[in-house]
Amino acid sequence: MSLAAAVRRVLLLALVAPALAVAGDGTRRVAVPQHGELEIVLPAVWRSTTEPTPAGEPDKEGKVPPPEGDTLRTEPAQGTKFLLMATPAWVPVEARNAKEAASWMKRRLFNQTVEADPFIEEFKGSRNVVYWFKATNKNPNPGDHDRMVQGAAVVGELLVGFTMLYHPGELPERDVVLKALGDARHIGPKQ
Repeated sequence: MSLAAAVRRVLLLALVAPALAVAGDGTRRVAVPQHGELEIVLPAVWRSTTEPTPAGEPDKEGKVPPPEGDTLRTEPAQGTKFLLMATPAWVPVEARNAKEAASWMKRRLFNQTVEADPFIEEFKGSRNVVYWFKATNKNPNPGDHDRMVQGAAVVGELLVGFTMLYHPGELPERDVVLKALGDARHIGPKQ
């Protein structure tokens, strides 16, 4: 092998090796008690943890339901460019409407965003349709993320709500997250 060929091979490996490191398995699983798991594939280099889902809203008698399942929290490998939170929940078939869930999320933000009526967009993945919108916080605290992408997807028997907080600027990671949700799958409970 000539020196020029060896140099080309080393340069090629130098370019390909980082891509191979990033291409590792980025599969995350999030538990949904009695209803299996959400399986989602995100870049392996992104930092992820699961946390118990916060308790729900009080009912008419003031009782707060216990948390069910986990919330996936994901951040970039370094820095604080974005924070993704995704929470899968089992819902009865008649309540599995991701577009309505995204509309409900949007209504809850009324008067808190710069945008008076954020437009709900649709992303079709290989398995699921994701409904989402973007908004800007009217009154962020110093240092907080002031932009957000929020929405929902029906994944099998699960309704997955998500929020992606970020700082101003381009956010190509948004498209990665939308694709991951569009390709996510529900793994039923083990018998």
